[in-house]
Amino acid sequence: MTFYKSVRRLLVVAAMCVGAVAVQGAPVSAANDPEPVRHLHIAGTAVCDAPAGEWVITWAVTNTFNVDATIGNVRSTPAERPIANLPTEIPAGQTVTGEQRIPSTTYSAYLVFDANWYDGPVSYNVNWPVHIKAFCRAA
Repeated sequence: MTFYKSVRRLLVVAAMCVGAVAVQGAPVSAANDPEPVRHLHIAGTAVCDAPAGEWVITWAVTNTFNVDATIGNVRSTPAERPIANLPTEIPAGQTVTGEQRIPSTTYSAYLVFDANWYDGPVSYNVNWPVHIKAFCRAA
C-alpha cells in the first residue's frame, strides 16, 4: 500500500467516524390548517457519537407565525428512542430544540406532533424526517 492510499484510507475512516448529516426542513403546514400562513419550520441535524455507537439528532422547531403555540401528542421514530428536552411551548418567532439518540445502525428518524395555536386553531400531524446518508461506527 502506497503512502497516498494509506492517507486516503485514514481520511475515509475518519469521515465515517465523525460524519455529520444535516437535513433542513421546509416550513411545514398541516393539510387541515385553516390558515396556510401558520408554519412551523422543522430541522433535524444528526451527528455521530462514535464512542456510544449512536447518532445524536438535534431537532429544532421554529414558530414562524406571529402567534404562540404549544405542541402535544409528540411522536418520534424509532419509537423506543424518544426525543428528550423538547419544550411544549413555542413562542412566536422562536426556536425550541430537543435531542434524540438513535442506534448507529439506524438511518432515519421522524418527528410528528400536533400544534395548538393560542388563538384557537390546531395543526395536526406536523412532521419532518431525517434521512442519514453516512456511516457512524463505534470506536
